[in-house]
Amino acid sequence: MSKSSVKPSKPTTIKSVYQGNCPKLSTRGVGNLSYELGTDEAGNGHVRISANASSGAFSNEWVSLAGIKPNLKSGPFSSVAMKDLFLRRSANNHGYLAAILKAEGVITVLPGKPIMLTLGTWDTIEQKFKPAKKAKDSPPTGE
Repeated sequence: MSKSSVKPSKPTTIKSVYQGNCPKLSTRGVGNLSYELGTDEAGNGHVRISANASSGAFSNEWVSLAGIKPNLKSGPFSSVAMKDLFLRRSANNHGYLAAILKAEGVITVLPGKPIMLTLGTWDTIEQKFKPAKKAKDSPPTGE
């Protein structure tokens, strides 16, 4: 698999626009994950793992959607496809990110193959960024 040309980077300021919870992908995983969706100054979307209700280390850095998209192909793939998106390394990062993307409908688990994923739709997650983009594009009020 070719690596993404978009390298992980640390954006300067990210504003959280949505907070969610989701189950882990593995049936052995106990407890839910918490995550945030946010936008940077340019209006670009980002996601991060913010908490784990049970054990399992993770990096809570923001990962850009623009960085994620090239790593996901239409055919079957595993969460390892997202391993290089994180600056800090944890063996759980890519699996937890896959769980978040599954919860948002971006990816789906192939029936009968719990570790194999396929591309879903970006529509649901992109809808969550629209209120933030609309507010950014609106002119200031009350002069």
